[in-house]
Amino acid sequence: MNSNVFPFPNPEISDKHHDGDHTEHHGNGSNGGGGDMEARVAKLETHVEYIRRDVDALVKGVGEHRKETAADFRILFGALITTALGLAAIIAKGFHWF
Repeated sequence: MNSNVFPFPNPEISDKHHDGDHTEHHGNGSNGGGGDMEARVAKLETHVEYIRRDVDALVKGVGEHRKETAADFRILFGALITTALGLAAIIAKGFHWF
């Protein structure tokens, strides 16, 4: 019977994902992030500025959308009430209530 339970850590899986060369992807470890860490942090800060700008634009757009939705709801609600009253008048007239 085949089992889908493997011992932890599984040497078959861990050897496939780890080639043993840590410095290739993460620098030599002398300063915690490689020689280009300052450039990468500056790039991240730039991206965060763009994200913040985009989020601010979304917040503004959502605020405008809420105002428009509130106005549309009032118009729709007024039309619904008018229609209900009109139908009630037609039904009352049909039953000779007035």
